[in-house]
Amino acid sequence: MTKAVSLARSVSDTGLLLDGDLAAIAALSGTTGLLKKDSANTWSLDTSSYLTSITSTNVTTALGYTPENPANKAQANGYASLDGSGKVPASQLPSYVDDVLEYANASARPATGETGKLYLTLDNNKVYRWSGSTYVEIVASPSSTDSVTEGSTNLYYTNTRVDTRIGLTSINALSDVDTATSAPSNGQGLIWNSTTSQWVPGNVAANLTGSTTRTLTTITATSGQTTFTASGGYTVGYVDVYQNGIKLVGGGDDFTATNGTTVVLTQGANVGDTVEIVAYQLATVVSTAGAKAGGGIIVNRTTIDESYTFPSGHNGFSLGPVVINSGVVVSLPSNQRWVVI
Repeated sequence: MTKAVSLARSVSDTGLLLDGDLAAIAALSGTTGLLKKDSANTWSLDTSSYLTSITSTNVTTALGYTPENPANKAQANGYASLDGSGKVPASQLPSYVDDVLEYANASARPATGETGKLYLTLDNNKVYRWSGSTYVEIVASPSSTDSVTEGSTNLYYTNTRVDTRIGLTSINALSDVDTATSAPSNGQGLIWNSTTSQWVPGNVAANLTGSTTRTLTTITATSGQTTFTASGGYTVGYVDVYQNGIKLVGGGDDFTATNGTTVVLTQGANVGDTVEIVAYQLATVVSTAGAKAGGGIIVNRTTIDESYTFPSGHNGFSLGPVVINSGVVVSLPSNQRWVVI
């Protein structure tokens, strides 16, 4: 066991009764040193290495932590200090920790700003950044187009502008419209003149022949039934199918209709389902532009330049001669006639 003591005064044996260790300690010479007792219970005073054998490791081990050097407080590569509220002062924090600064107004901002910071003026809730020489306002995205100033090229839509524009634009400005050769009269419309390849004024109703018929076929399905026949047939591409009131999608999604007679469901119907087939029969529409006989003259083209399939249950005729272009096919279902006179 080692004890360190400082003997501040002399100890005399005269007239003083010392017992045991006290007598041995008192007999030591010297007043300052490291008091030691060896295994033989002999006391000695070491003055040659007084406390010099204690290292920093001994101290930190005894404390349980490494003390900071006060000289490093609030210094670079040192440690931060705390203010009176126990917080690190803003002067010791990096700029991004406090990059939004609030000021009562623009006048309260520092004369020279700092890049990387935002400056908020509370009197008008505007945000600025420092450009290096001046404060530049950061404009937020508008909440609606009402906040966007109209430019000189891309103008806003208004009903008045559209009405004015339409009023100033004549239909004659279109390259394929000719109303100058024959001025339109009340009730006329534009019809196509294949000779001049232009739209010209004319009586639309008197120049159209033909009609469109609509046929409804209602069928109560059997279990798993997929094929249903349209009464009177249909023109391919002009048929609607409903199952229990729900319109089905053609083209193979819900059904196919490609032969002019039947439609085929992709998935079999349930027993008792109501299947409705709405077929539209389109008669040929012929333009008689230039015929001035009040609709008493029926005309047809002398050249057939696209394939045509007669609707089921329909006959037809044409005034010849009629030329069918190469690759064009006119199809007739069985027991139907097309007569060229």
